[in-house]
Amino acid sequence: MMMSDWLSPNPPHITEPLPAIKMIKTAEEFKKLRSSENLDEQRRAGVEDASIETWQEVIQKYPELKEWVIYNKTIPLEILNQLSKDSNSEIRSEVARKRKIDSEIFDRLKIDQDENVKLSLFYNRKLSEEQKDQIDTTGSVWYQRQVFQIRKLASDSKNEIELFGYNQYWIALGIVDEYKIQDDLLQFKEGEDPDPDHFRHRRLVEWLKSKKETNELEIESLCELVKNDIDISYANNVITEFYNSEFIKLEQRILLESKIENLSPFLKTFAAKNKIKRKISNNDLSKTDLAKLVEEESNSLLKLLVDKTQDVETLKILAEYMGSKKVRNVAIEKMKKAGNK
Repeated sequence: MMMSDWLSPNPPHITEPLPAIKMIKTAEEFKKLRSSENLDEQRRAGVEDASIETWQEVIQKYPELKEWVIYNKTIPLEILNQLSKDSNSEIRSEVARKRKIDSEIFDRLKIDQDENVKLSLFYNRKLSEEQKDQIDTTGSVWYQRQVFQIRKLASDSKNEIELFGYNQYWIALGIVDEYKIQDDLLQFKEGEDPDPDHFRHRRLVEWLKSKKETNELEIESLCELVKNDIDISYANNVITEFYNSEFIKLEQRILLESKIENLSPFLKTFAAKNKIKRKISNNDLSKTDLAKLVEEESNSLLKLLVDKTQDVETLKILAEYMGSKKVRNVAIEKMKKAGNK
């Protein structure tokens, strides 16, 4: 093509079509992309647009994917507004972290009843200092921690002790005592570690290492510690570390599972997952359990199952499972070996 062609009054038209903009068209497509082991498909779930109706369909049909809806870079404000009213505080916290939230969402979340939601809002980098000053911090321990360094010389040691997260159950269980708390305060003031949580985590680890047994009364106190802890995410960690310790007997783990499943959404999932693991190890998984694992695409549990089981009917189901290529291939290979015997 000559340069004069481009300079003519009627330049030639470009006939090549522009590439079509990809969109997620259904809730099922979004779920498939999100659960795929293909990184390109996972990326698509995070960057491709969808209609308002499709996003609402995902939320209605697959509530477990709400967080992934929020993570999508094209998610419209209308959907974020809807999810900022969600009953699950973890979902509201994810909305609070989203940089594109508008004044309506901000005004709702700045007075949220859940401290973690307001903390997430506080760390939203898009918010101005003026907006952060509007967040309700009345009685908020997380906000007190922001100014802990400034308060190092405060005379009210009781408030400082509370900032470490020690409540009466930490003392009742023997994790800390008056002398250990005073030692923590002294080290904190003289040291370079600005995070009070590091101190109480060290005390927890020391306590667990020194233990050789537990009992039902102690498990009850541990659950009360979690209920009264200032930080539910850390309280979840306390339970899981206790649960996974070597001194815990099987019957005590089963008891603990029954007591923690109503303490937080995380612990409910944690308890349910460990019950299923035990069923898999004991070859006691029911058809209903298996169907649920497949439906929910619980790949980590299905990978454990396919490695453990020798049941032909179970292997047939896993050989057709499309959620994980590894699960499918292992099941097919085990069936072939069983057929050659």
